[in-house]
Amino acid sequence: PDGGNVFYFAGHGIQTGDAVRLLGVDAAMETPSTLLSRAVELREVMDTAGQSRDRAANVILLDTCLDNPFGAPVAGLPAAPAGTLVAYAAGPGGIAVERAGHGVWTAALLQAMAERGGDMASVLADVPQRVDTSVAQATERRRGVLPRTAPNRSS
Repeated sequence: PDGGNVFYFAGHGIQTGDAVRLLGVDAAMETPSTLLSRAVELREVMDTAGQSRDRAANVILLDTCLDNPFGAPVAGLPAAPAGTLVAYAAGPGGIAVERAGHGVWTAALLQAMAERGGDMASVLADVPQRVDTSVAQATERRRGVLPRTAPNRSS
């Protein structure tokens, strides 16, 4: 979209309550307060994206975990501002799966973009099935089972 923003993040992330925090690769898991002070809160990214000119559309793509390594409970995800689409690789409290050091969600996203072109809604609708298939295949290979058909998730 003309004048809109795209923000992509692949890396460490944690969720505390309903806040999602993005962490750099050099973030040390020392103490919760130290870790949180070095994080960027997703709400800040959303607020910045929401300030775009001419009410242009914004897309935020997050290939990151949303778990909490310190054991605190998590809540729902923060609401996106009007005109902003946020796509997550993991649900609340969940982890983003990696294979060979790369995010399975990002690989599925790139494949869907190459096949479907610029229609982001169509691309993102296709990503969960691709991720399910990739995770199932990777898991089966680790167990020594040959891949079968992809799981069907109709909802």
